[in-house]
Amino acid sequence: MVLVVWLALAPAVPTTAQDDAAQNGDSEGGVAYVTTIDETGNQALDQALRDGSNLLALQETSLPAGLPGLLRRATTDVGRLEDVLRAYGYYDGIVSVRLDGRPLDDIYWVETAEPPAGPVQVTVEVEAGTLYTLSLIDLVDARDGSEVLPVTIDRQALGIAVGDPARSEPLRIARARLVDQMEHQGYPFADVPVLQAMVDHATRTMEVAYALEPGPLADFGTVQWQGLERMDQDFLARLVPFTPGERYDPDALETLRTRLRDLRVFESVLVESADTLESDGRLPITIAVGERPPRFIGFGATYSTSEGIGVLARWGHRNLFGGAERLELTAGIGRLLENAPSDIDYRLRADFLAPDAFLLDQDIVASAEAVQENPDAFSRTAIVLGAGIEQEISDILTVGAGLSAEFSEIEEDEDTAPKERFTLIGVPLTLRLDTTDNLLDPTEGFRVAAAVTPYPTFLGSSRGFVRTQTTGSTYYDVIGDGRLVLAGRATVGVISGQSVGDVPADKRFYAGGGGSIRGFAYQAVGPRDAAGNPSGGLSLFEFSAEARIKITEDIGIVPFLDGGNVFETEFPTFDEPLRYGAGLGARYYTSFGPIRVDFAVPLERREDDDAFQIYVSVGQAF
Repeated sequence: MVLVVWLALAPAVPTTAQDDAAQNGDSEGGVAYVTTIDETGNQALDQALRDGSNLLALQETSLPAGLPGLLRRATTDVGRLEDVLRAYGYYDGIVSVRLDGRPLDDIYWVETAEPPAGPVQVTVEVEAGTLYTLSLIDLVDARDGSEVLPVTIDRQALGIAVGDPARSEPLRIARARLVDQMEHQGYPFADVPVLQAMVDHATRTMEVAYALEPGPLADFGTVQWQGLERMDQDFLARLVPFTPGERYDPDALETLRTRLRDLRVFESVLVESADTLESDGRLPITIAVGERPPRFIGFGATYSTSEGIGVLARWGHRNLFGGAERLELTAGIGRLLENAPSDIDYRLRADFLAPDAFLLDQDIVASAEAVQENPDAFSRTAIVLGAGIEQEISDILTVGAGLSAEFSEIEEDEDTAPKERFTLIGVPLTLRLDTTDNLLDPTEGFRVAAAVTPYPTFLGSSRGFVRTQTTGSTYYDVIGDGRLVLAGRATVGVISGQSVGDVPADKRFYAGGGGSIRGFAYQAVGPRDAAGNPSGGLSLFEFSAEARIKITEDIGIVPFLDGGNVFETEFPTFDEPLRYGAGLGARYYTSFGPIRVDFAVPLERREDDDAFQIYVSVGQAF
């Protein structure tokens, strides 16, 4: 027997559990029941059957009003679950339901029985049957049914082939890919209005035929902007990756959406093409945007047992001159409570960014900072200025170059060493490679951040040296749903051109603290001077490993291990043993990123190490 099916390409489960409950007049005081669904041996199919069953979904939240209501729910479930079987390629499958061992057609029992004393045992029996396969995949012209197609189609890219299981999901995906291929050839109104499927129960196979309807070929037309208030339309026009008259390409529209969103000045971005072509065959494009308020404020705080509390306040303008120029002013105070008033840190910083300044994806960045800091290793008062250009090479790669100027006064030991003044003129070169899926809470991909900054004396630096630091991190989603993520990080730093004592103390490497080797106080890992204070080194090696485990959607735990050390040699020689810290973190996941609380202890604790450290901040450790 051959059955002809015209697939609507809709989800296999036609109604929601809430709809079913409403139709049956269910109530909280109805008949209690317990559902058991047979397993087929196919894990994906078994899960789909459980997901598609209203009997299972509603048994705890919405009880049917009497046995007749339970009968209606069970009868509806038979059709729903048979749809699930067909969606997975089982076209001769059978689903039957029993209520306390009785089949659904025992209407007399349902209508005459007294309300049951205990939960009704509902058994869903599933015979999946034979898995049907595809025996023919045909493509035809929707206008006349001809196999001579009006467009070129890459059949291998459809993702289905003769002999594959006759499942509905791959067929839906293939339809979307057909539409996508036609759109990428310049047909904005492409469609596949019909998918005819013929099921042959004798051979347990299915033949499918897609009818292609590309519609008219189109070029891009005029671009109209809606919703602009403060933004400069001429600036935005530079971001449009096409000109009127060019062949239509949906990728160009997606590129435009991405560029507009990346400006961070719009609450909403809607890029739409017209429903019809103009008389010259061009397709008008409308871009409707909603601008965000230009000014914003923000606050932040961190805490660690060794460094105390840090607080900061931020004011910003996200569209200073109409070209999405961003200005941020930040004021911060650190080392509160855990330190004497004379050891409190102060910081005032201004950051400016002008996007797409000279070329597309090329940004001008500038910063100015005044800082007074007093970590255990040194005290420092400084003015730091910087400016540069960052160029986005691709979606994942950004490079930068600039010029920095730093004027500082540094004191390492107030009892034995005088204050020193330094002038450092640097040429920072940066590279960032990022394939991760989230800035504050990545679950997959990797990152590499490399920075090389020469401080040549011929530009006016007090000391000539080169500082290099590279950090790489990787993330692996074990299950695939973000509930168990393994994360790892490693950092290597090298300073060349000077001995340790001749490098300004703030430019040396230190380790320990919440963003380094947890379990140790800030800067507590590495060489020390005669007074026992951190003296820093010329090279650094650190690593971290975490297992990020979500207990619920909002709560997670993170066991972790950190290790590393600082060396006085130009490159890590590992002549000193690595220091290790381990601990357990808690995460509270919010819309703006996870709130992090880490408890860590030093392994092989030294005499002057604290027994533990606690760190609180926003975002993952790396």
